[in-house]
Amino acid sequence: MVFKFRPLRTGIRADALFTRPILEWERVSSRFFAMVYDALAGKTNPSVGEFSVDVGTVLGEARAQYRLFGGAASISIQADRLTFDFPNLVPADYTIVYDVIAAIHDAFPKWFPELQYERVETQSLEHLDLVENGALERFLHRYEIATSDTTFPSPVVMQPGLKFTVVAQDQSWQCALFAERSLLSATALFVVLNMSFRGLSNSPSYSDKMTRITAVTNSVLRLIGLEHVDAAST
Repeated sequence: MVFKFRPLRTGIRADALFTRPILEWERVSSRFFAMVYDALAGKTNPSVGEFSVDVGTVLGEARAQYRLFGGAASISIQADRLTFDFPNLVPADYTIVYDVIAAIHDAFPKWFPELQYERVETQSLEHLDLVENGALERFLHRYEIATSDTTFPSPVVMQPGLKFTVVAQDQSWQCALFAERSLLSATALFVVLNMSFRGLSNSPSYSDKMTRITAVTNSVLRLIGLEHVDAAST
């Protein structure tokens, strides 16, 4: 059984973890700011008020950050990672977010040629509207645990959900999925996807990496019978 969905709201975070941490931090912030400023000229047109530096007494706490339009969405660099954090996105945001991430990702090897990574960790928080009437109830019913009148001392309402992890046989990727009823909409499912990809580098384009990530994401969603409303059913 296939359940068609339409995205309502999404939060995404991606961490590219360096193979060797940055141990000389002195010029990292200025290089990061210049990279972002040049890469996003004509896109978000960064202003100086959107750049910040957190200087901690511990190297792992040091951070240079760019906040898009001064809001919650940000791109930052720390001693051990490059992070993209975009909470509370609606479908109308997807194109500009893709363009921003792609521009920074593809500029990074030029500005930081000494930094390499081979692992990317992503988390997406998805509110997916199941478009057919009664689809959410039919989907969740498959995971409901049967109870009897004597199970609890008073009547209860079952709120089923599911959780599992899939790991590639060659260990090149893994995905942990959690799903339950969304609080955003009465017809929506809330899905958390925590994914890890190995064997990557900073040289292929963002588009190439997204092709791989999207393929795994779609496969995992199809595993539980979920398919984007615009996807061709197979």
